[in-house]
Amino acid sequence: MMLRTTLVKKKKYIVLLVCFSYLYFQYGNSFLSWHSTSFSLHEYPLDNVLDIVESIQATGNTTANPINNDLDYYSIIYNIHCSDQVDLVIMVKSYVGNFLQRMAIRSTWGKSANSRVKVCFVTGYSELYEDILRLEYLKYKDIIQFSFFDRYRNNIYKTIMSYKWIVKHCSSSRFVFFSDDDFYVNIQNILQFSYHNVINNTMYGHQQLYSRPIRNQRSKWYISEEQYPFDMFPTFLSGGAILTHISVVRRLHIAFPYVKIIDLDDVYVAIVAHKLNITLLNNKRFAIEEKKRTDVDNIMSSHEYKMPADLFQAWKNYSRGNVI
Repeated sequence: MMLRTTLVKKKKYIVLLVCFSYLYFQYGNSFLSWHSTSFSLHEYPLDNVLDIVESIQATGNTTANPINNDLDYYSIIYNIHCSDQVDLVIMVKSYVGNFLQRMAIRSTWGKSANSRVKVCFVTGYSELYEDILRLEYLKYKDIIQFSFFDRYRNNIYKTIMSYKWIVKHCSSSRFVFFSDDDFYVNIQNILQFSYHNVINNTMYGHQQLYSRPIRNQRSKWYISEEQYPFDMFPTFLSGGAILTHISVVRRLHIAFPYVKIIDLDDVYVAIVAHKLNITLLNNKRFAIEEKKRTDVDNIMSSHEYKMPADLFQAWKNYSRGNVI
């Protein structure tokens, strides 16, 4: 009996040790802290962004100086036209080398777009793929390429430059959907939802609550305390599926140069949105869970379609017709 009790205690200690090791691996030293430094809008620079945006919208000027001057360094390599008749523009962040993934989108959910919907692929630059990308661009004319090097940490620039492109080249659109190339998108559902629900000052998506920054440098989502000193993120929407109104895009675009950039684009957009009192709303039809992903008729978007075959299977399961 004594031996069994000892073994049970050892197993409990092992389980606790494994759990502790996992949490430490994920969150680093911040896991050891007994207190949490909550995100503060006033402490995150700049503090007066709302006043700056309102001043620029009202007069075209502000006395404040931008703090993200590197945004002016990047230019457009390949550009496309956006019609005045577009109601919904879909900006798909895509790694420059993901040729097959873009082809799969064009052959599945992307081809359900009509003259009211514009699907654009947003990439960075890589000398390795430039010759092939040029041929792809000339054939399909749906790629917007920027001059920054294409890597995961530069997704923040894909996002910010996408907002800039929309304001400059597609500002007559009513709604904007930001996505990634590993998402399945139901254009018909997004368009219908937008007409009935999307208004000024709102953003829709899959809401992330009580998320903590990862301090482990080996993680894809690592962020240093120097870049982001708080122990909690504000509520944000997962970056691969954000639906909003063009008026929100305009306001965020104005604000971006005046809010300190971090590498995590979805968190950054949320920080700026909170500063501008923009409401982030959760909708379950932006699916994350596996069981929701199979319901392609009712969802607006779903994640984890990392292979072209996954997109083709989802398109095959889509029963509501292949055009709007």
